[in-house]
Amino acid sequence: MDKTTNIKKEEERKITPTKKTSTKPVATKRAATKKATSKKATSKKATSKKAATKKQANPKPTSGNGNPPKEESLDSKEIRKPSEKEKVEKVKNNKEVSVKKFEPPSQTLNLLDYFDKVYCINLDSRPERWELFEKRMHENGLEGCVRFQAVDGNKCPAPAWWRSGDGAWGCMSSHLRICQNALMEGLENYLVFEDDVVFRKDFIFHFSQIMKEISTLNNNWDMFYLGGQHLYVESARPYPFKTPNLLKCYNINRTHAFALNKRVMRKFSQHIVHAPDYINWQGDPAWPPHIDHQLGILHPQIVTIAAKDWLCGQSAGTSNVSNQQLPEHWWHDKGWNS
Repeated sequence: MDKTTNIKKEEERKITPTKKTSTKPVATKRAATKKATSKKATSKKATSKKAATKKQANPKPTSGNGNPPKEESLDSKEIRKPSEKEKVEKVKNNKEVSVKKFEPPSQTLNLLDYFDKVYCINLDSRPERWELFEKRMHENGLEGCVRFQAVDGNKCPAPAWWRSGDGAWGCMSSHLRICQNALMEGLENYLVFEDDVVFRKDFIFHFSQIMKEISTLNNNWDMFYLGGQHLYVESARPYPFKTPNLLKCYNINRTHAFALNKRVMRKFSQHIVHAPDYINWQGDPAWPPHIDHQLGILHPQIVTIAAKDWLCGQSAGTSNVSNQQLPEHWWHDKGWNS
């Protein structure tokens, strides 16, 4: 019986196969899961590192307490007004910029150290020209000049024999009055500017040098021109006069910058109002003579000297004599024969 039972069990075992459990798929699944987890961790780590790098490259601004500042809207920025402190700083900065634009000369020069009186002729009706003249004096480090009230030809009419206009009459009369005052006061000399004068660069240096040369002449001069226009140089050429920077001249036009010595003041005051010379003028009728043309007649008769290179020119603007708009002039700015 036992044998029969064993045979039966053996047949059942053949009919029903034994169920086997494989460990290989489980191991593979675990390895895949582990690999995926590792990849995810690596990706997360890379993302964190990238974010840290970006944060370091573009740090967010913080306020004083370490917290990010509050963002202002566009509207609040537009309507925000500067504080009083910012206004003061802006004004201060603007002043600093304006100071840098103008650098005054390292030294100053008082013209009264060389002449008894220094005048600038200026009309009451042209205060802006006086202001510009004062500005140019300051910019060049010059002082010692006083304003001389110009004769207004519109208020003080010219005599019948004068044909050159009220402006030219006022100009001539102003120079006459200055000379007459100098004679009355007993001045040894004087220097006169017209209010449209401009000064060359480094005026102090060149002026001081020329005045040293003039001092060696032992007062042997009558008129000294700091600026002007040489006329008729073909027939009456200026030539060097005893020193390197002075010329002896025969006919200089313009009256915007010259000095007069005492020994010629009487002759000067008589000559510039000598009516026959104006009446019998033989020049172009369209250009009747002014004071500078009349002085051209006087120059060969006296010791007229000038700076070889001009120290002064005439600024641009409306002429008080011709009423024309004129450019800046420096006639012979590179030497008298240029």
